[in-house]
This record gives sequence, C-alpha cells and structure tokens, in this order.
Amino acid sequence: MAWTAGMDLPDCEGCGVLRQVVTSQIIHSVGYDADTSTLEVQFRNDWLYRYDDVPVEVYRALLGAESHGKFLKRHIVDQFVTARVR
Repeated sequence: MAWTAGMDLPDCEGCGVLRQVVTSQIIHSVGYDADTSTLEVQFRNDWLYRYDDVPVEVYRALLGAESHGKFLKRHIVDQFVTARVR
C-alpha cells in the first residue's frame, strides 16, 4: 500500500503497517498487513494495538462500520490474539 494523504506512516520500530486515519471518538487510525493478516489500531491516546490472524473481510468491515469503536469492541477485541505495541 502506498502512502496517501490521510494515512499515518509507521512511527515505531516493528510497526510496519501504514494506517488510515478514521473518523472516530476513540480510534485515530487503522492499518492492515494482508501478508500476515495483522490489524493495527492506533487509539487517540496514542496507544497502538496489534491483532493477529484477522481476516481481510473483518478489516474491510471495520473500515465500513458506522461506528469503528463499536465494531472493534464487538467483533475484534477478545476475538483475536492481541498485543499492545505501545
């Protein structure tokens, strides 16, 4: 994925996923690595979480959700292996 306006460049070691800025009260940006099925979510408080083995359909549904935060809580949190990156 090439960088475009509205995208965040990775800003920490090991954070290789380009993230797209979204309109959300709690989420700043989301990114997806199709090669590893890894989802990254950066929150407005600057915390960054990585979710493993997330199907691309779930990522697309997150991007298209009316509420990104509600979708994340209902369909991703506690459903996939999670690591806080920072």
